[in-house]
Amino acid sequence: MLYILPLLIGVIPLFVIIILMMRRQNNERMMDLRREALPTRLAAYERLTLLMERTKPDVMVLRFDLSNLSVVQVQQLLLTTVREEFEHNMAQQIYVSLELWGMIGTARESIVKLINTTALQCNNGQSGMDYATLLVATFMSVQETPNDVAIDHLKAEVNSLI
Repeated sequence: MLYILPLLIGVIPLFVIIILMMRRQNNERMMDLRREALPTRLAAYERLTLLMERTKPDVMVLRFDLSNLSVVQVQQLLLTTVREEFEHNMAQQIYVSLELWGMIGTARESIVKLINTTALQCNNGQSGMDYATLLVATFMSVQETPNDVAIDHLKAEVNSLI
C-alpha cells in the first residue's frame, strides 16, 4: 500500500503528458490535412461555380449556332449540355456541403424544367432561334435564379474556408 501512492503520483502525470502529446500530434496532423486539401476544395468550388454559370440558358445559347435548328433540336442540345456539364462535375460533391450540393441539384432541375416547359410553349412553326430567345427572356425575367442562389452559397462556403 505504501508503494502504490508514490507509484500513482509518478504514473498519472506521465499518462496525462502522453495523452496531451498524442492530442497535439493529432491536431497537427488534422491541420496539415486541411492545409493540403484546401487547394483541392477551392478547385472544386471553382468548378461548381463554372457549372452554374455555364448552365445558364443565356450562356448556353451563345455557344451554339442555332440558326438552322428546330425547337426540338435546340431543346435536345441544351438538355444534353446541362447533363454533360453536370456529369462532368459530379465528383466535386465530395468537397462541398450537402446543402450546397442540394442547391446545385435544384438549379440543374430548374434549368431542365425551364428548357422543357419553354419548348412546350413554342408553336410548330417557330424556329430554334425563336425558342432560344423565349428561353433566355423567361430565364432573365426571374429575379433570383436557382443558379444565382447556388453561386451565392458557393461564395459563402469559400469565404468560410479562407
